[in-house]
Amino acid sequence: MTVNAEDGWDLASGVGLTATETAAARAVAGRKPGALIADPFAEILVRAVGVKLFVDLVAADLEEAESGFALPRLVDFVAVRTAFFDGFLAAAQEVGIRQVVILGAGLDSRAYRLDWSPSTTVYELDQPAVIQFKTAAMDGTRARARSTRIPIAVDLTGDWEQPLRAGGFDPELPTAWCAEGLIPYLPPGHADAMLDTITTLSAAGSRLAADIVTDIEGLAGQMATSRSFNERPSTLKVDIRAGETVATSTRPDLSDYLELRGWRTESRAAPDLFELHGLPALADSLSIYQRIRLVTASDPVTGQSWRPTTMP
Repeated sequence: MTVNAEDGWDLASGVGLTATETAAARAVAGRKPGALIADPFAEILVRAVGVKLFVDLVAADLEEAESGFALPRLVDFVAVRTAFFDGFLAAAQEVGIRQVVILGAGLDSRAYRLDWSPSTTVYELDQPAVIQFKTAAMDGTRARARSTRIPIAVDLTGDWEQPLRAGGFDPELPTAWCAEGLIPYLPPGHADAMLDTITTLSAAGSRLAADIVTDIEGLAGQMATSRSFNERPSTLKVDIRAGETVATSTRPDLSDYLELRGWRTESRAAPDLFELHGLPALADSLSIYQRIRLVTASDPVTGQSWRPTTMP
């Protein structure tokens, strides 16, 4: 995905547009029978951004909405991925972790919608324009965060450690790190630098969850042949170019990289989560989802393996 100095990272164009599409998919997923997730703020935030395509999708009937996303079954994928990260954070709460960092928070509303234990602090890191927009939009709903929410406006390809510390982050406390839909969009070298910083800041008992794309060229190819993607106005297409800004995210060895730095990891392919939650199997033509893996990591001293389970 092309990221450059001219890319403003706003929520209506460029990389930021993916955050709006994800929020729209969450809104639609929440309307499905037996929905895996419930995000009452997703549609509100999508409407606040105001991109007509996504506003229309969240207002459309279910069948029409699902057919309007860039890739088939994207609504289901966003649902299982959201449930995965929600479950990861819930499990971290159960073992007493009260410090959470959401990297590349975008339009994520977890600080407002999840059941946080008392004294939990949630740090949300993203570009200044994104943080400012979401904070203002949520303030407009009069919704209150269910945790102590601390927004940190930073460029995640630069120095974000110091702003995080200045916001009150305590590296002596165990932390749950959430990097949903982020690593595939980081420029070369920055994914590794981020993981190294996370490792440095992680006290015993910390945990990490992230998702990666193991074949960005295959992803680009399938998006290029997607009818719904190609029917979009050119202003609403996000360019994915292998070998430029996303080279580090194509690595298949995220688990190896983390384990060399002292983490214990588990990895699952996205289709496994479809099966776990009883969703229809993916067609062979949707092999894009075979290229997506979700990884969790815990420290080897006190960390315990966490695996997603079906919703109660």
